[in-house]
Amino acid sequence: MENYSDELKIRLWFAAVKQMRYFAENGLLEYVNGKCGIFLPSVEDTVFLGNGTPMRFTGKKDSNGNDLYEGDIIRGNNGVLMVIRYGLYTAYCPADKAWMDSVGFYAEAVNYDYPQMPIGPTEDYAERVGNIYENPGLVQNTSDEQDDDG
Repeated sequence: MENYSDELKIRLWFAAVKQMRYFAENGLLEYVNGKCGIFLPSVEDTVFLGNGTPMRFTGKKDSNGNDLYEGDIIRGNNGVLMVIRYGLYTAYCPADKAWMDSVGFYAEAVNYDYPQMPIGPTEDYAERVGNIYENPGLVQNTSDEQDDDG
């Protein structure tokens, strides 16, 4: 299996213009006031194109060979939709027979009461079907009727 972890790729969601932009190692990304933006060199100065929400490349691909990033929505072989996230998550360790905290990329099921899980070999089971910014309808909670009192 190829290892893509050495590639530095980031994508940015620009909410103001509803656009996703992709950048690799030679991209000109800068952090300004806690936000990530794109700076392009011009003749006299740099031009700031706006603030964006950064998402890291997982180093993995889906079953169709598409790069997977934070915020991507994937469909597993069982049809369950999951969102790829990065951060602290709790997963079961069969070797230790215990739930353990871990940090990294993980999948969180949409509208199912499944535990968070490490993303593992995504090329074997995952198909990218969208992302949380361009396809928010895929992750909207459909259990609103459970919150009604009457």
